[in-house]
Amino acid sequence: MGRTDDSYRVYVFAPGLSENELEVSVQDNVLTLQGKRESAVGADEQQQGAYYRKERFSGEFSRSITLPEGVDTERAEARATNGLIEIQLPKREEMKPRRVEIKSA
Repeated sequence: MGRTDDSYRVYVFAPGLSENELEVSVQDNVLTLQGKRESAVGADEQQQGAYYRKERFSGEFSRSITLPEGVDTERAEARATNGLIEIQLPKREEMKPRRVEIKSA
């Protein structure tokens, strides 16, 4: 998770999955990413054991991240580009740094 003065950013690597195969949700300050990855090998080939080594897992998956205090979950956004999911979680206004003006005495 990355952080700037204005927001937190979460990056998820999901090669081979489209945005329609993923679900991103936020509830009770927990960010959850769920999806299902189909096997790259056909069902007939899997049953016959036609592969020597399989580097990519298939099936359902879920990851959850507890978010820091001060996240404005109502304004969360997610973008998918070439298997990289970027989730931007803005900070609430009161959590952003505020510059204090120095006045002369």
